[in-house]
Amino acid sequence: TDMKLELGNTFTLCSNGVNKGISDEDIAKIMNTKKTAAEICSTIVAKSANKDGKDNTSCVAVKVITKKKKSFSSYIKSLFK
Repeated sequence: TDMKLELGNTFTLCSNGVNKGISDEDIAKIMNTKKTAAEICSTIVAKSANKDGKDNTSCVAVKVITKKKKSFSSYIKSLFK
């Protein structure tokens, strides 16, 4: 599904180990804070590891901080050109 990037959007990509430790709702709460992308990932990984700790946990977060309008897929493709 293609979606328009909007100023302030945050996207995360997490390993399956993250969801073994915390719920999607908890991840959404963390994402909907004023934290930086790095702080979001650190918080998600720390909370997940503290609850389960048996699987690897990794996270990448992207915050949209520009007013240029591109679709998400166009933006990702541009990263690999």
